[in-house]
Amino acid sequence: MLEGDLIYSIISPIVGILGLLLGAYVIVKNPYLGTTRTFFVVMVLFLIAGVLDFSLTNAPDGAVATTIGRILVLNVVLIFGGFLYLSSLLPYERRRNWFRSHRLEFVVILLALGVIPAASVEVKNSIYGWGIPDSFSVVALLTIVLALIILTLFVLSRAYRSSSDAAVKKQCVLMSIGIIFPIIYSSFLVVLDQMGALNPPQLAPGFLLTSIVFLYAILRHKLFLIAPVTEDKKEGNRRLDKAKLRIAGRGCYLIEGKRSDEAYRMFMEDVGKGAEGLLLSRMHPDAIKETYGLVKTPIIWLASQPGPDRIEPANLSIFQHTIVEFLRRGQDVVVMLDGLEYLISNNPIEKILKTIYAIKDEIVVSNSKLLVPIDPEVLDPAHLALFEREFEVLKTSGGAGTEI
Repeated sequence: MLEGDLIYSIISPIVGILGLLLGAYVIVKNPYLGTTRTFFVVMVLFLIAGVLDFSLTNAPDGAVATTIGRILVLNVVLIFGGFLYLSSLLPYERRRNWFRSHRLEFVVILLALGVIPAASVEVKNSIYGWGIPDSFSVVALLTIVLALIILTLFVLSRAYRSSSDAAVKKQCVLMSIGIIFPIIYSSFLVVLDQMGALNPPQLAPGFLLTSIVFLYAILRHKLFLIAPVTEDKKEGNRRLDKAKLRIAGRGCYLIEGKRSDEAYRMFMEDVGKGAEGLLLSRMHPDAIKETYGLVKTPIIWLASQPGPDRIEPANLSIFQHTIVEFLRRGQDVVVMLDGLEYLISNNPIEKILKTIYAIKDEIVVSNSKLLVPIDPEVLDPAHLALFEREFEVLKTSGGAGTEI
């Protein structure tokens, strides 16, 4: 017979199992996306928290309960740190930030923060079993968790404001709602403890509410499944639904703006609807696969270091041959060149223009699409004008040309 009240203690493993199922569902949908892998890890921490919470309630003595309590407190800090890291991955087209570039340092900081409340954990027994009463440990834990939540909400608010996608905005709102329930419930327990009221000292109900919000967000709004790229070349979807494309028709598009996020979104929309894509980028292929979830789409890295699936920027003949041969072999092809500035910095502008002319001719003949994101402020105005003559100009914000 369990020492704790079974009705309350059983909530913890239920929350853990629900979290694990959510994590498994998401990672099966897209195991290559960095967002889904991170969410799965956080849901594994949910499972660990559920097992620890259950074990704490039904611990045989105070010494065992204290040890379990310390591990549980540390695990809770890691969970909310995971939420913070997840928030830095939304929306999926954002480039690397501090969290992505310093993952190891971030984990070390979280562990150090978690040790502060974990080292001072005290436990007490009640009719519900062992629990962590109101103490310095609880106050320190709530302070750290609250700080992580505030920072997470700040990052999510920036993602909300920077994204033009209504679905991503909805995801940011739902994630914000989901992560605040545990801190609200924990604060409620602290108030009840201060009033001397008897209550089950478990965090599980708060995490249960979070799991329910995530369940709704994942199934209804595809939270953490932001890049569902269907790269299958099935006969039924070989022809793109042009009425649904952001930019109807084929041709060459110069997408001017500070960032290339919109160009990547357009590229992924085409690939997701059955187009055969070729991506040439200054970004490392592993980073692209992690950020966008691309698996089958060939990615060529524009880099000076020799190696497979790489093209040196000065070798324009290989660059042109690679694109032209792909266009001739494929059907419904979309090519994206994210690195025109890099090519210009390594070659005379006349050679770049000659190469672009040849590629454009092949794009027209094959009825394909070419997307070229570029920051207009880094080019000489005369050079920019030459490219604008050859492309249909799209602006991500303001200016002449079509705004997207």
